[in-house]
Amino acid sequence: MIVIGLNSVAAAPQSGQRPDLFDGSSQIVQGRLVDPVVNDVQTLAGINETLIHRGPAAGADQRRVIPYIFVALRTPNRIGEVAREVYKQRYAGLRGLRSRDLAALGRLIGATRSSTRGELFSYLFFAPEFAARLIELGRADAKRWTEQSHDDGAWQRGHLPSR
Repeated sequence: MIVIGLNSVAAAPQSGQRPDLFDGSSQIVQGRLVDPVVNDVQTLAGINETLIHRGPAAGADQRRVIPYIFVALRTPNRIGEVAREVYKQRYAGLRGLRSRDLAALGRLIGATRSSTRGELFSYLFFAPEFAARLIELGRADAKRWTEQSHDDGAWQRGHLPSR
């Protein structure tokens, strides 16, 4: 099984700012869309480890180890950071005159305030410059992943690495 993660498995740094409605909304979206993917891969890895340590099963148990590839971002909220950067470069201030809707949406959400706000904005940010940056980011993450060592060649069987 090959899984592409939309966020890092590393813990996100805590900001000293008090969260507001948009920060909370971003966390809800992350929890509903992104976290279940990581949790499912962690569950698969835990079952794999149990089966590996138990050895070949006797009887009716039909479970087997399922190798997986999990490619994820290196740092938490990286997509939000990219959304912030592209928004600042292309849509903030007077540059926003070319796409007033995106400029207004970014201002409303406060897309430049934090990577958490950028994450929320990224779910609504359908701009070619943003898509191009995400493709670059994906290529870099895939390259980094292929250069790392893994349990069995390309396939992971045990725990999900936290790097």
